[in-house]
Amino acid sequence: MEEKNTEESVSQREQDVRTERARRIRGILLILSVLAGIGLGLLLARNKPASSGEKLFQAEGFEITLADRFLETGDRGEYDRAYRSNRESLLVLELPFAEEPGLEELSVEDYAAKLTETHPGAELSRTQEGIVFLEYEEEGEFCLLSVSRGSGAFWQFRFSCKAGNRDKYREDFLKFAASVTVR
Repeated sequence: MEEKNTEESVSQREQDVRTERARRIRGILLILSVLAGIGLGLLLARNKPASSGEKLFQAEGFEITLADRFLETGDRGEYDRAYRSNRESLLVLELPFAEEPGLEELSVEDYAAKLTETHPGAELSRTQEGIVFLEYEEEGEFCLLSVSRGSGAFWQFRFSCKAGNRDKYREDFLKFAASVTVR
């Protein structure tokens, strides 16, 4: 009978050990699942693709369609309007023809070429859709500056992001620039 109790006791201890191991393994798997979920969430948030939603921004003299991740900000400095998302910005500047003699006589291309003088290393380009723009780097940022001509002014739309994100946002910037309407 003692032998049977000893066997039952050993069997019960083995069962208890297995149960404790299974409980620990479930706990470890739960912790790993939570950590993997957090890691995946952070990765997706960090590499979030451009939003598919769009928003029309209207101001005196122009309108532009941007991704809905942009918000208008009050921090404009010397610019007329400023818009920002978490990783991109747009600054808008109006230069009325009356402020500079001869400005009204310039074409969009001539005005943009004149801007290359104040932006060393800037490359002047034109899309098939007719968007005239400069591309350059400044203080660790990639900048795409599109130029439009209104009835009484030239308009500059300066899109920017960290230089390392150039390839990620360049096409978005060109799409936004193509949506500009100036009056």
